[in-house]
Amino acid sequence: GQGSGLGLSIVKALAARAGGDARLEERPEGGLSVRVCFPQPPR
Repeated sequence: GQGSGLGLSIVKALAARAGGDARLEERPEGGLSVRVCFPQPPR
């Protein structure tokens, strides 16, 4: 289905607030993956 696209904007904003990043990646077999990365907390 199709949405308004707000979901990805919200995910990207939340990741950025936590010091992380969110990005879209095209899959070779078709479609997209969303990768969300967060920094590892200090031990």
